Amino acid sequence: MWAICDTLSGEILRVWESEDPVDVEFPDEPPIAATPGTTVFQITDCLNDPTIWRMAHTQLQAVRTMPKWIAGSVYKDVTNPQALASALIERTFTKRGKWEKEDLTDIRGIDAIGNVSPQQRRWRYQLWLREISRILEDRRRPKLGLFLQKRFKYQAGKLINK
Repeated sequence: MWAICDTLSGEILRVWESEDPVDVEFPDEPPIAATPGTTVFQITDCLNDPTIWRMAHTQLQAVRTMPKWIAGSVYKDVTNPQALASALIERTFTKRGKWEKEDLTDIRGIDAIGNVSPQQRRWRYQLWLREISRILEDRRRPKLGLFLQKRFKYQAGKLINK
């Protein structure tokens, strides 16, 4: 994941999201370019910051209404947002062959998974945050950009709360 932010304010202006680099031979090369007054940064490097996932987890625990998009979906009978988060996370990890029956409702479960590289750990954080953002933003598609743009800005190499 990459983003462009306003250099002075740190406001995130645009997010490019993918699970794989654009060019596997140059994985650290940004897929988007900065313009005058903007800075390009790699969000993926920031996702293991406990501040981000603590905020998401806290906000998820406070949600009392179900997202509108679940009507007609396989999740239509889920009765609360926390159970929905569990179902979404299990489904996305299972689909990718990464589910090891961990309790990932609390993102700290990712740290308990052994034998994964730092890149795989960041990828799991990204997947977890995507699914939680579907509930918090009431968005059918698992995209993380809006969640990050609404809650964070970029300063001194970190995402910080707005």
